[in-house]
Amino acid sequence: DADARPDALLIVGTSLAIDSARDELKKNLISAVRGNYGKAIYVNNSPPPSAMGALFDYVFRVDCDRWVQGIHTCEPSLREGVVRGTP
Repeated sequence: DADARPDALLIVGTSLAIDSARDELKKNLISAVRGNYGKAIYVNNSPPPSAMGALFDYVFRVDCDRWVQGIHTCEPSLREGVVRGTP
């Protein structure tokens, strides 16, 4: 929700192949995050579409489950907020 003044956008596990989803991200969400001096992050095995690559501050080309597990094991304090799943 761009009206909520987000300061981060995390795109995980999608290639953004659907035009309407790409357009919504470019037009509203990424702009809202940028307007709040936030960061846009993309995590997927495949790269983001070429027209969107420069819009992300960080691009992680890795298996999404592996990426999350890496965060989970590298920083124990992040487990404190786990509501669902195995901490």
